[in-house]
Amino acid sequence: MGIIAFTYARLAPDTSVVLPAIFIGVWLVILMVTVLFFTRTSKRGFGLRWGVYVGLWGALWTAGMLLSGLTFQGELWFAGLVAALLTASTTICAWYEARR
Repeated sequence: MGIIAFTYARLAPDTSVVLPAIFIGVWLVILMVTVLFFTRTSKRGFGLRWGVYVGLWGALWTAGMLLSGLTFQGELWFAGLVAALLTASTTICAWYEARR
């Protein structure tokens, strides 16, 4: 996500890296809060569902990389969409596991 954000910030004229850095910080805060509050779930392991979660994230990331390089080249809205989908998928999967 960070690579996508910083790459597009570099390519877009007159932009700064502040907004991508803020989004990466938010994503890291979500990650840390989830780990800190739900360590019991983390210690037990995720089992078979872990492969599904990683597969979902990998498919979204791969699609984002391929489509941003082939079809949506230079489109900042697409990078934002991919970043939002990656953040939503990881947050939802972590929250689902923590609630089990």
